[in-house]
Amino acid sequence: IFFRIMYSRIYRPAAYAALAGVSFTWYLHNNADCDGAVQLIAKEGVPYRVVMSGDVGGTNSRLKMFKVDQNAEIKKRERAPGTLIFESKYANIEFKSLAEVVEKFIKDADAAAKTNGTDIQRPTSACFAVAGVVQANQCRLTNIDWVVDGDEMAKDLGIELGNLEIIND
Repeated sequence: IFFRIMYSRIYRPAAYAALAGVSFTWYLHNNADCDGAVQLIAKEGVPYRVVMSGDVGGTNSRLKMFKVDQNAEIKKRERAPGTLIFESKYANIEFKSLAEVVEKFIKDADAAAKTNGTDIQRPTSACFAVAGVVQANQCRLTNIDWVVDGDEMAKDLGIELGNLEIIND
């Protein structure tokens, strides 16, 4: 399924992606606010999934994690459904790869949740917008010597193949 979210005051540009869930993840990244606190707000019996998104440049990586109701719909000109549960920014120079940044982010999110007496599930899908040309879900970043392989990252993170997408920012 391909779809595009149009630019307006509410919707920022989004990329085409093969999976609607991945595009939805990137849309969430650009359209949610969080104070950095972990807030797991769950209704009993309502299935949800945890999705992760990232904006990866040569200098910094900005990552966010969301809790999204499985039945949530994207509605034009409305804020994305879902709750931003954690976000953080990392200086890329301190890491050898994007995979290291993502693992640190997941550990930080888990630690923040534990301080609030909650747990965070590992993400079931992810989308990372990177500074570089993307081909076959892979990219060599232009401003830092990293090669990002989305399929390899998915395997390492325990995300089903095809549910982690690398897109050009």
